[in-house]
Amino acid sequence: MVAVDSPPIEEEFIEAQKNWDLDKLNVDLASAKTKALTPVEKKLLRALLCGCIPAEIAKKVYQSSTSSTVRVYLSNGLYKYIEDMLSNQAGCLIKVKNWSHVTHLLEKAGYKKTGFKYHQ
Repeated sequence: MVAVDSPPIEEEFIEAQKNWDLDKLNVDLASAKTKALTPVEKKLLRALLCGCIPAEIAKKVYQSSTSSTVRVYLSNGLYKYIEDMLSNQAGCLIKVKNWSHVTHLLEKAGYKKTGFKYHQ
C-alpha cells in the first residue's frame, strides 16, 4: 500500500504565488523580521493573500473550528512584520488593523502582480 502524503507546504494556497510577488514579499518581510519567515508564516501569508479569513485558515490549516490561535499568531507575528516593512518603506507609521487590511496595504505597496485584481 502506498501512503499518500499531504502536498508540500508551498503548494497550499497556490493562487497567492500566481497573483502576488511572493519572492520579493518574503525577502522584504524577512528583512523586517531580521530572519526568514517560517514555513507556517509563509503559509498564513499566502492564505491571507488568497482572501481567506482567520476562521477559514484555522479550518484549512489546522482543521479547527476556532480561529483564536490563528488570530493571535497573525497579530503577534505577520502583522507586525508587515507593519514594520511598510512603515520603513513609506517613512511613516502603517498599522494592520485586521486581516482585511493586509491585501489592500500590500497591493498599494506594489506586491500584487499586474493584471490581477483582488476583490473582497
